[in-house]
Amino acid sequence: MDAKKTLWLAGVLAVLLGIAIVFGAFKPKEAAMPTDDTSQQSVSYSNQTFGIAFDYSPQYSVQERIETFQGEPLLVVTLIDKEAVVPDMSEGPTAISMVVAQNATNTPLDIWVATHSISNFQLSPDGTFAT
Repeated sequence: MDAKKTLWLAGVLAVLLGIAIVFGAFKPKEAAMPTDDTSQQSVSYSNQTFGIAFDYSPQYSVQERIETFQGEPLLVVTLIDKEAVVPDMSEGPTAISMVVAQNATNTPLDIWVATHSISNFQLSPDGTFAT
C-alpha cells in the first residue's frame, strides 16, 4: 500500500474517532484500583492487507470482518469487552468500531468524508472539521 493511501486511511480513522468522541461514544469508566498484575499488558492487532496495527487491552476481544462499500472492500474491526453480557433482543454491548475504507478515486480526505455516508460526517451538528 503506498504512503498516500496509508495516510488517507489514518486520516479517516482519526475523523471517525473524533466524531465518536464528540458524540460521547467514549464515556470514562470508574478508575480501577491499581494492581501488580502483569497480565494486563497490551495485546497487538495488525492487518497487513489494510495496513493498520494497534495495541489494545486484554479485557477486549477483537472481531474483524470484511464488508463492501461502493464496490470496494471495507475492513470493520470491533473491540468488545470480554465481560459484556448481551441481553436477548438488544442492540448489543458498547463497543469500539473502526472502519477502514479505500479511496480508489484519491478524493481529498475532507471531501471524501463530507460526501460519503459511511463517514457519519452528516451527523456532525455544525458540519466543521477539526485538525
